[in-house]
Amino acid sequence: MVVDSAPLISQKVTHRIFDNGFSTKGDNRGYGLALVKQTLKGYKGEIVYDPDIKAFNVTIPK
Repeated sequence: MVVDSAPLISQKVTHRIFDNGFSTKGDNRGYGLALVKQTLKGYKGEIVYDPDIKAFNVTIPK
């Protein structure tokens, strides 16, 4: 689990946080989570954001 130290992400945009180029911080950003999700997909893993505790849970199967 990775806890996000940034301000709480609005529930209005949580469905977009893994979109390439989406950022709550402005232009020319928003590639990190998209790259992580894409990489995990190649390993049949997943990343899920839990807005209640501002944490990302990453699962990679053996």
